[in-house]
Amino acid sequence: MSTVYRALSALAEAGLLHAFIGDGEARYRLCTTGRHYHLMCRRCGTVREYPAEDDGAWLDRIAAEADFEADLRKAEVHGVCGSCLRAGREEAAD
Repeated sequence: MSTVYRALSALAEAGLLHAFIGDGEARYRLCTTGRHYHLMCRRCGTVREYPAEDDGAWLDRIAAEADFEADLRKAEVHGVCGSCLRAGREEAAD
């Protein structure tokens, strides 16, 4: 098992996988190249990759103001997916 986890860590460091760390465990996901966002549902755990079509100027501005160097290739955005939102609305309506 340790060999598998070392291989996963190496692939993540090379930018081929993204490691999601939460609740004391790591989950890995294959990533495309280029800048993108990971849309992560806090209810069901689904992760959806979405291409970053903007030029990243907003992040450059925020990073400069905070004296911070950001990784502009990928970002995690936490929230609730549409399926979970609809399910919650249906439960509330019942």
